[in-house]
Amino acid sequence: MQGISAFIKHFCILEQKYKRGLLHEILCEKIKVTKSVWNVHKIGDYLNSKNIKQLPTPDAPLMAFTATGGVCDKGERYDRGFLVKDASTKLYKRTDLNDFIYSSNNLDVGSIGLNLYGSAVISDVYEIFSISGADPWFISEAIQQKSVLHQILKYRQGCLYGQYRIYAEDFLEVSIRVPPLETQKQIGTIFSRIEYKIKSEQALLDNLERAKTFFLQQLFI
Repeated sequence: MQGISAFIKHFCILEQKYKRGLLHEILCEKIKVTKSVWNVHKIGDYLNSKNIKQLPTPDAPLMAFTATGGVCDKGERYDRGFLVKDASTKLYKRTDLNDFIYSSNNLDVGSIGLNLYGSAVISDVYEIFSISGADPWFISEAIQQKSVLHQILKYRQGCLYGQYRIYAEDFLEVSIRVPPLETQKQIGTIFSRIEYKIKSEQALLDNLERAKTFFLQQLFI
């Protein structure tokens, strides 16, 4: 069982690398998946800055936004509630499903991407945008390409970590290459199938790990 788990884990890692590499080749137009013409657009052609502030509610709980989990439970690591003087009046930024979010401080280590959780409120240090006229998944991936992130980071101001700032108006001026909406959706469908396969194999790996733990526990009963 240990050998099977190791093999599946290694295979999942290889598939993730293949997925990222293939995506990069398509977004750089090195691989042509359609005959559609890709045009240069500003990020602001598709993203609109969003600055709705409110108290946490059952329908929009207080969450964290992290490089590894996106919008997720705060947990002890990200809980800064003890620093808030009056939690009953503290307002946070609202975000909804498929909003685009980035952290000026941690953008270069992955704190950028879609809200895949749903309605929530997060710290007001984050920039939040709604998406219109484009496929959210495609636009998110296009913005997160290394060449685009490099252009975005040129606008980062501040000398100390925790005080960095990339203003929304500068971010929205950065250019990306984008195909027609239908092509965006077609590319998204291709990668959703790859992602489904990876998640299925990850689920199998998780089940094997649970089974291994169970059998090991039985040995010591």
